[in-house]
Amino acid sequence: MRIAAALAGLALSATLPALTACTGTTAPPPDRTPHPVVAAPAASPPSATAEELPGTRTLLYQPPAQGARVVGRAGVRADAPVWINVTCSAPTDTAIQVAFQPLDQFDIPCGSETSATRNQVNLRSPRTLTLAVTAPPSVTWSVRVQQ
Repeated sequence: MRIAAALAGLALSATLPALTACTGTTAPPPDRTPHPVVAAPAASPPSATAEELPGTRTLLYQPPAQGARVVGRAGVRADAPVWINVTCSAPTDTAIQVAFQPLDQFDIPCGSETSATRNQVNLRSPRTLTLAVTAPPSVTWSVRVQQ
Protein backbone atom coordinates (compact mmCIF):
# COMPACT_ATOMS: atom_id res chain seq x y z
CA MET A 1 0.00 0.00 0.00
CA ARG A 2 2.93 2.34 0.40
CA ILE A 3 4.85 3.92 -2.40
CA ALA A 4 8.32 5.09 -1.52
CA ALA A 5 10.30 7.47 -3.67
CA ALA A 6 13.84 8.29 -2.66
CA LEU A 7 15.23 11.72 -3.37
CA ALA A 8 18.77 12.14 -4.44
CA GLY A 9 21.06 12.53 -1.45
CA LEU A 10 22.15 16.04 -0.78
CA ALA A 11 25.83 16.34 -1.70
CA LEU A 12 28.13 18.04 0.72
CA SER A 13 31.22 19.62 -0.75
CA ALA A 14 34.38 21.23 0.48
CA THR A 15 36.64 23.59 -1.39
CA LEU A 16 40.41 23.62 -1.09
CA PRO A 17 42.42 26.82 -1.60
CA ALA A 18 44.80 26.88 -4.53
CA LEU A 19 48.50 26.80 -3.63
CA THR A 20 51.16 28.73 -5.54
CA ALA A 21 54.92 28.93 -5.08
CA CYS A 22 57.85 30.93 -6.44
CA THR A 23 61.42 29.74 -6.85
CA GLY A 24 63.19 33.14 -6.91
CA THR A 25 66.33 33.70 -4.82
CA THR A 26 65.63 37.29 -3.72
CA ALA A 27 63.33 36.35 -0.85
CA PRO A 28 64.54 36.86 2.72
CA PRO A 29 65.41 33.73 4.71
CA PRO A 30 62.40 31.98 6.22
CA ASP A 31 61.27 32.96 9.73
CA ARG A 32 62.28 30.11 12.05
CA THR A 33 60.40 31.48 15.08
CA PRO A 34 57.97 28.87 16.41
CA HIS A 35 54.33 29.92 16.16
CA PRO A 36 51.61 28.70 18.52
CA VAL A 37 49.45 25.93 17.13
CA VAL A 38 45.73 26.62 17.20
CA ALA A 39 43.36 23.74 16.54
CA ALA A 40 40.49 24.44 14.18
CA PRO A 41 37.06 24.13 15.77
CA ALA A 42 35.33 20.81 15.21
CA ALA A 43 33.05 20.81 12.21
CA SER A 44 29.39 20.81 13.11
CA PRO A 45 27.32 17.93 11.77
CA PRO A 46 25.39 18.63 8.58
CA SER A 47 21.86 19.90 9.00
CA ALA A 48 19.29 17.15 8.80
CA THR A 49 16.02 19.06 8.62
CA ALA A 50 13.21 17.29 6.75
CA GLU A 51 11.96 19.47 3.92
CA GLU A 52 8.50 20.98 3.78
CA LEU A 53 6.48 20.26 0.64
CA PRO A 54 4.53 23.19 -0.81
CA GLY A 55 0.75 22.85 -0.90
CA THR A 56 0.61 20.49 2.09
CA ARG A 57 -0.06 20.89 5.81
CA THR A 58 2.46 19.64 8.37
CA LEU A 59 0.84 17.14 10.74
CA LEU A 60 3.98 16.11 12.67
CA TYR A 61 7.50 17.52 12.72
CA GLN A 62 10.61 16.41 14.58
CA PRO A 63 13.57 18.82 14.30
CA PRO A 64 17.02 17.22 14.01
CA ALA A 65 17.36 14.61 16.76
CA GLN A 66 19.46 11.57 17.64
CA GLY A 67 18.48 8.16 18.95
CA ALA A 68 15.02 6.61 19.10
CA ARG A 69 11.78 8.38 19.93
CA VAL A 70 8.06 8.49 19.32
CA VAL A 71 7.46 11.58 17.20
CA GLY A 72 3.72 11.73 17.83
CA ARG A 73 0.22 10.88 16.64
CA ALA A 74 -1.66 12.48 13.76
CA GLY A 75 -5.10 12.08 12.25
CA VAL A 76 -4.88 11.62 8.48
CA ARG A 77 -7.55 11.82 5.79
CA ALA A 78 -8.14 9.32 3.00
CA ASP A 79 -8.70 11.95 0.28
CA ALA A 80 -5.02 12.97 -0.12
CA PRO A 81 -1.64 11.22 0.08
CA VAL A 82 0.35 11.34 3.31
CA TRP A 83 4.01 12.31 2.86
CA ILE A 84 6.66 11.13 5.31
CA ASN A 85 9.85 13.11 4.64
CA VAL A 86 12.98 11.86 6.40
CA THR A 87 16.46 13.39 6.40
CA CYS A 88 19.43 11.74 8.11
CA SER A 89 23.21 11.59 8.37
CA ALA A 90 25.56 9.29 10.27
CA PRO A 91 29.32 8.92 10.77
CA THR A 92 29.17 5.47 9.12
CA ASP A 93 26.67 3.78 6.83
CA THR A 94 23.68 2.58 8.81
CA ALA A 95 19.88 2.69 8.67
CA ILE A 96 17.06 4.05 10.76
CA GLN A 97 13.60 2.54 11.04
CA VAL A 98 10.50 4.69 10.58
CA ALA A 99 7.26 3.11 11.83
CA PHE A 100 3.82 4.53 11.14
CA GLN A 101 1.55 2.32 13.18
CA PRO A 102 -0.75 0.56 12.85
CA LEU A 103 0.06 0.33 9.13
CA ASP A 104 3.71 -0.33 8.33
CA GLN A 105 7.39 0.51 8.82
CA PHE A 106 10.37 1.03 6.55
CA ASP A 107 14.14 1.44 6.78
CA ILE A 108 15.98 4.55 5.59
CA PRO A 109 19.72 4.31 4.76
CA CYS A 110 21.94 6.99 6.33
CA GLY A 111 25.57 7.76 5.62
CA SER A 112 28.19 10.47 6.00
CA GLU A 113 26.41 12.67 3.47
CA THR A 114 23.00 13.99 4.49
CA SER A 115 20.30 12.14 2.56
CA ALA A 116 16.62 12.92 2.15
CA THR A 117 13.84 10.45 1.43
CA ARG A 118 10.22 11.23 0.58
CA ASN A 119 7.71 8.44 1.20
CA GLN A 120 4.08 8.53 0.03
CA VAL A 121 1.29 6.65 1.81
CA ASN A 122 -2.21 6.41 0.33
CA LEU A 123 -5.02 5.44 2.69
CA ARG A 124 -8.45 4.01 1.92
CA SER A 125 -10.00 5.38 5.10
CA PRO A 126 -9.13 8.09 7.63
CA ARG A 127 -7.05 6.96 10.62
CA THR A 128 -4.80 8.07 13.40
CA LEU A 129 -1.16 7.14 12.86
CA THR A 130 1.60 6.98 15.46
CA LEU A 131 5.03 7.81 14.06
CA ALA A 132 8.16 6.45 15.77
CA VAL A 133 11.82 6.43 14.70
CA THR A 134 14.41 3.90 15.86
CA ALA A 135 17.99 5.07 15.28
CA PRO A 136 21.44 4.65 16.83
CA PRO A 137 22.57 7.59 19.01
CA SER A 138 25.19 8.55 16.39
CA VAL A 139 22.58 9.24 13.66
CA THR A 140 21.13 12.73 13.24
CA TRP A 141 17.66 12.62 11.69
CA SER A 142 14.57 14.73 11.16
CA VAL A 143 11.08 13.77 10.02
CA ARG A 144 8.07 15.72 8.75
CA VAL A 145 4.63 14.20 8.07
CA GLN A 146 2.42 16.20 5.72
CA GLN A 147 -0.89 15.89 3.96
